[in-house]
Amino acid sequence: MSMQIIIGVIALCGAVICGIRWNRFMLRMIEEINQIKSPKDYVPYVTFSFLQMFRVRNEYRHLYPDGRLHVSMWRMCCLGMICLIVAYACLWGPVSLLIARV
Repeated sequence: MSMQIIIGVIALCGAVICGIRWNRFMLRMIEEINQIKSPKDYVPYVTFSFLQMFRVRNEYRHLYPDGRLHVSMWRMCCLGMICLIVAYACLWGPVSLLIARV
């Protein structure tokens, strides 16, 4: 196997790990928010959307001004995106070049 494929597979695994860690940070933030809020104002654990993600971040920053979970969550998101770009460049970039030649 070439070094490019090995780096691509490692980057793809890194992206999956970052996605799992991002989800864990998001769930921990929701858990901490729900500990303070009343039961009728709970943030649901199941439905994830971009709007809910920003709502959770804003509420977490409001309730925990010194909290660092939202920073760790965004770091995992950015690192995961970088890993996906590297994986694409290493794995699917050469494949698409090979298909174009045929």
